[in-house]
Amino acid sequence: MLATLTLLAMDDLVAVSSRAKAALLAGRYDEAIGAYQQLAKALPQESGPRLNLAVALDAAGRHREALTNLEAIRTAQAANPGFWYLLGIQYQKLQQPAKAVEPLERACKLQPNEQFRFELADAYLASGAYEKARTEFERITRERPDSAKSLQGLALSLLAISREAHRNGGDPGRASSRLAEKALDRLAALPPSAEVHELLARALEDAGRNEEAVTQLRDALRMAPGENRLRGLLAGALWHGRHYDEAASTFAELVKAEPDRADWQYQFGDCLFNLGKVEEAVPHLQKAVEINPGLLTAQAVLGRTLMQLGNDKAALPHLEKALPLDTDGAIHYQLARVYGNLGKTEEARLAMARHLELQEKAKSKQ
Repeated sequence: MLATLTLLAMDDLVAVSSRAKAALLAGRYDEAIGAYQQLAKALPQESGPRLNLAVALDAAGRHREALTNLEAIRTAQAANPGFWYLLGIQYQKLQQPAKAVEPLERACKLQPNEQFRFELADAYLASGAYEKARTEFERITRERPDSAKSLQGLALSLLAISREAHRNGGDPGRASSRLAEKALDRLAALPPSAEVHELLARALEDAGRNEEAVTQLRDALRMAPGENRLRGLLAGALWHGRHYDEAASTFAELVKAEPDRADWQYQFGDCLFNLGKVEEAVPHLQKAVEINPGLLTAQAVLGRTLMQLGNDKAALPHLEKALPLDTDGAIHYQLARVYGNLGKTEEARLAMARHLELQEKAKSKQ
């Protein structure tokens, strides 16, 4: 009798597994997630179902949940390069590139293919390890001289090295700048691509030519229309240019597809705030600081938003966390008002004094 029940249970699990795989391949991610959750619960000692669950969660843009499941099976999947790659990608998508480096290095050590190495190079670049990024991108471009993405990464790494060297008064900046120019020339010589337009957009944004950057990003998207990362860059450029309506429309779609992107949630919330949709902005700003408490710009806007809604008590901790950003006294002024409304007279006096001090310093630098 026990053997029969076990066989029936196994048959059921096989059916659930087949259903989960079919749903994942068909893009029915919620259905796949539910099925894989069922398998993970039925087989708690097996790491495979949790790995598959993480794959489905990643596909659905639920990167924090995917990360939680992956971190739970580190030991069981230690020899699997695909596991380390997927783990690193979750950290990348959650804007934590420094934490992405270690798992991506492990993936490359186990299986040094081009895709793994490119993501590792990208994590080095995003985390500020520019020399390491340069080394990795150089290796890839030597093997694939026609790889637009790798040439773009190499150029960005060299430009970052050059900027740092110039800031520190060092000579290597000139050499890196020349190498970057060569990488840019090689990239420009390739057939028109999304990578070329993106690189031009970044350069234009750095130069303060935001409208031209928007044009380049639109061109990039025409060549890679399904790439959310490029759509996010375009929405961000529109946001910087205060084209809040169009930016908000794009961010609305992006946060639905990838709700765990703190930067998109913040920028969407800020667009809504600037469009006068203050109450609608709150959940997106709250989501942003929940995902990344260190995103101080989001803390500042959330504090200001809650303050405008008359919720001074809720605004207070967010404004306090945002204080390191205050260079002109604006946040201290908001804090002084909140402290005053909450009956914290001495705190209000000190905040106002600091506001006046920072305001004077800002004026003296103009």
